[in-house]
Amino acid sequence: MDNAIQIKVQNLFSVPTSKEKNKRDRQVTLDPSDENLVHECQQGNESAFSELIKRHEGRILNFTRSILGWNEDSKDVAQETFIKAFYAIETFQFKSSFKTWLYRIAANLCTDELRKRKIKRLMKFTSDDMNILNERVDAEQNPYADLVQQEEKKLIQKAISSLSPPLKMVFVLREMEDQSYEEIAASLNWNIGTVKSRLYRARQEISDKLKRYNQYKR
Repeated sequence: MDNAIQIKVQNLFSVPTSKEKNKRDRQVTLDPSDENLVHECQQGNESAFSELIKRHEGRILNFTRSILGWNEDSKDVAQETFIKAFYAIETFQFKSSFKTWLYRIAANLCTDELRKRKIKRLMKFTSDDMNILNERVDAEQNPYADLVQQEEKKLIQKAISSLSPPLKMVFVLREMEDQSYEEIAASLNWNIGTVKSRLYRARQEISDKLKRYNQYKR
């Protein structure tokens, strides 16, 4: 990718004040839609792309961290997602939402990163991710409930970490990002049947590991 473009997008992550903006940039209207901002970008308004970064960088970083782990790679991939989006913004045809398009780019980059590492398993979830998952765990209400929750938390973390990249991606998008089947299909470029079958497999693998663990404890 052109280094000049990469530097330009990196600079957009620090949004300048109105006085520092280039005079050729038209002012972004108050709370415009993503679609309007993309139109502005396609007409050369770089401040509009700054607004898109501001809106979506948090969720894209959370997604890459969930897939790649809490490390510099996840930050680099998140930033590379916006660099690629900036580079290809003129080709965006509004067949999906801008957010879905970003997830598709991020998912492809995560897959590339995993392929480079040549690993079979994904890294552990972040502590924030596990806090969300813990809300889904129903521990028995007894004096040992906290201990049960901690044990199940560790087991869930281990089970999720052992999922293959496609299964973990679909699990994260559905359970962590709360996306619909249609959004996931668009983000990962799968058909809905593939989304449902892989999500089923991901849940089944986690459930099987939980059952084996409980049987082992008896």
